[in-house]
Amino acid sequence: MGFHYAFNEDDGDRRTTRIPFQFPRRPSGVGGFGLTTTNGLQLHQFGVEAALKYMGFSATGEYVVRILDVRGASGAPFSHLFLVTGEDSTVAQHGAYVQVGYFLPIPGLERQVELVGRVGGISVNTEGSEGTWEYGGGLNYYIHGNNVKLQTDVVKVSEVPITSGSHSLANVNDDALVFRVQLQTSF
Repeated sequence: MGFHYAFNEDDGDRRTTRIPFQFPRRPSGVGGFGLTTTNGLQLHQFGVEAALKYMGFSATGEYVVRILDVRGASGAPFSHLFLVTGEDSTVAQHGAYVQVGYFLPIPGLERQVELVGRVGGISVNTEGSEGTWEYGGGLNYYIHGNNVKLQTDVVKVSEVPITSGSHSLANVNDDALVFRVQLQTSF
């Protein structure tokens, strides 16, 4: 079990964080996400996480709430968030995930083949918006315990809320289907 808290007052930092905001759904069905900076905002982030392992079964989950306050910063109300959304009060963004795993009881491969699944989502509390969800499943093969592990998974993300630049797998608002294979080594 764990807990975290973070605080940032961004009064025009040169390098800032990009955050998603959600456009409200219109009758035409158009909605989705935009990106803006934290300039002019006070940001408080709280999170709690827990993990459990029992006889080949594992579960992990986390819940995070990020509170964006345009009134708390010195430049209020002219933050980027206010300029693009008109939001002049406190905004809460919520996110959570749950992932589970189970070692398959295959003779000769005990504690080596693990079936995994994950579901997660975020909501930025814009009226008429539905947020974004990710669903995934995969298989892990522990070749040499946690020191050498082959991981495979397939993840479906509806309306990608943020992108990491020009080398991203998907753009903001795209639906993404990601097939991934990775070899993890530790020494």
